[in-house]
Amino acid sequence: MKKGKIRKRLDKAKSGMKVANIYLNYDRHYYNAIPLAIGESLVLSVLEDDFILDGYAVFRIKDITKIKVKNDLCNKIISDIGLLNEINPPNIDIQNWRVVFESIISMNINIIIEAKTQLGNDYDFYIGKVIKAGKNTAVFRHFDANGIWQSEPYKIPYSEIFNIKLLDRYSTVFSKYVSAPTYPAY
Repeated sequence: MKKGKIRKRLDKAKSGMKVANIYLNYDRHYYNAIPLAIGESLVLSVLEDDFILDGYAVFRIKDITKIKVKNDLCNKIISDIGLLNEINPPNIDIQNWRVVFESIISMNINIIIEAKTQLGNDYDFYIGKVIKAGKNTAVFRHFDANGIWQSEPYKIPYSEIFNIKLLDRYSTVFSKYVSAPTYPAY
């Protein structure tokens, strides 16, 4: 699908507060999402899963391969049960990744970052806290599946990041069981 058509469909879903199936080139599954803000290269969306809002995501527009704005009973149900009234988007400027991460630092929350692996043939999953938004990288404290903070932060190049999630069920619930990280000076 051409980028112009993708932008038109993002705009249509945003203006009508409609759920769209968003297909991304790195994932065989699509996301159900309502676009809330559309920038030059990034889009902020609220994620929907079986009539439940599941946080927010920022995707790169260049990774969207197809978008289908749903025009079915799903949108009626979402409206009728008041789900649209529950949308309270975070105050995130989606100008570029650096500005996104600066916004998230001020929120003091744990997030999920998905980024290309060093080999570029798969993706890495990080969960934790952004501690610095550098010129070309996000400095990120990651915790593992046991809730243990890594001793050293990762420097994740913006060019490798294709998706972040925040205020979602997974990172929010998991964060309740993880102690606060200690920070080395940067």
